[in-house]
Amino acid sequence: MSARTAFSAAAFAAALLPAAAAAQSSLGFTAGALTLGATSVESGDSRGFAEGWLDVAITGSHGLQFDLGLEETAAGTLAHAGAHLYLAPKAGQKYGLFAVVSDMDGMEFTVGAVGAEGIFALGERTALELRGGVGIARRPTAPTSLDFIFVGAGVTHEFSPALSAGLYAEAAEFDEIGLRANGYTIRFEAELRPGRGPLALTAGIGISGLDGPDGMPSESFVSLGLTYSFGGRGSDPSRRAFRRPDPYAPLALRGLF
Repeated sequence: MSARTAFSAAAFAAALLPAAAAAQSSLGFTAGALTLGATSVESGDSRGFAEGWLDVAITGSHGLQFDLGLEETAAGTLAHAGAHLYLAPKAGQKYGLFAVVSDMDGMEFTVGAVGAEGIFALGERTALELRGGVGIARRPTAPTSLDFIFVGAGVTHEFSPALSAGLYAEAAEFDEIGLRANGYTIRFEAELRPGRGPLALTAGIGISGLDGPDGMPSESFVSLGLTYSFGGRGSDPSRRAFRRPDPYAPLALRGLF
């Protein structure tokens, strides 16, 4: 992680934690988490990231989740912000709408996406997450914006209160002048929480690719992170936080801005 990204991550944490503390004093606070880590890609680069989320209950069955993140890419630091407005009518179900926007520091690049998503319990410790949406990217290297559609799915299982793991996949279709390809990202992640405390170690491995007329070879990656969580989700697996949609990841990984 570069010094610039480390400083940005520290500032990110400093901004998020007071907000989380303030939310914790509110009756609407549900849970939140902050993760700092790094991703190593097959080409040999190591890129730092910082991300966090905060969940607030609006009513007994409605909630709002906020996402924030910073990520090093081949072209610079990419910032993310998102929101998930959801309904949880009964145990084992949570679904709603999301919106996410990402912007590159020092470059006229912005990507946004909206869609619908849901998390559904498949058992006492297993949850299925589904999403789909549309997006648009404004790129400095192209005269027109890039439109795309995407879908995503994931399954998470809690082996014990200290160990959980999940398999996630996301695919997007890019079909514009100058770029015709289908992008995909598949990753496996595990989380170890010693002593059931607020700190957890996270590790992931995955592969990303672009198929089609403008396709490129697939590229693998590994990631490591340290997560601090506050609040709790209870025993219902569907109460897990929504993952941040990232359909542009196969392009960002390769610096295709």
